[in-house]
Amino acid sequence: MHRAATLLALMIATTASAAWAAYSSLPMDDLTRPDPGARPADIVIRVPPEDVARCRATLVQVMSMPVDPEHVTAISAHMPQGPAVRCEAEGGK
Repeated sequence: MHRAATLLALMIATTASAAWAAYSSLPMDDLTRPDPGARPADIVIRVPPEDVARCRATLVQVMSMPVDPEHVTAISAHMPQGPAVRCEAEGGK
């Protein structure tokens, strides 16, 4: 009986190891990430109507920040396009 239990435990461990190896060899892009060719959804920031100009000015400042060349490690020309960001008044467009 002890020998059968040991053999069963060994078979279970072997099967689990083989299943994990097969799963980990699959390309993770296909399992967890959206289609890389798909355009990401737009980001809409809804603010009170009197704050729309300030929201847009903030976006301009954030999106056109100067880049310090000493802190840039790598730039890839093949990066996917990011989502569009826009400010919108609450209750309308």
